Amino acid sequence: MQREIKFRAWNKLEKRMESVNFIKFFLNDYTMVSTRYRDEKSKKIYDDQFAYGQEDGSDNVILMQFIGLHDKNGIEIYEGDIISAYNGRIKGPVIFDKRGLAFGVPNGPNEIYQFSMNFLESKDIKVIGNIYENPEILKVWVNWFIS
Repeated sequence: MQREIKFRAWNKLEKRMESVNFIKFFLNDYTMVSTRYRDEKSKKIYDDQFAYGQEDGSDNVILMQFIGLHDKNGIEIYEGDIISAYNGRIKGPVIFDKRGLAFGVPNGPNEIYQFSMNFLESKDIKVIGNIYENPEILKVWVNWFIS
């Protein structure tokens, strides 16, 4: 099975999630990210363009990769999403490990609870937010985790 590769972007300036139209790579220069969002008031669709991967850390967007799977409600799961599993017994942000092949939920300062594809396809995984739009969920998780 081939996994669909796609991204979404958190616009740090406007504090909103945007879809990614394309990522353009330039040799020996910056990378350009084109994003799209819908204005809630006017309902118009707008495109933005950002330089990405700047050495000075001035990026205005944070890219999140689709992990190739959907939650039990059909919502796409991206890194940075906060998921709930096992009827809420496991909660936390989805992250890719150092190899970029596995993903999971932090289970300690230096440990990741790894999920396999079969686990995510067969269990009750639910996206309950993401680390940028719903940081309050993450605070609850951290308090639960350290108690």
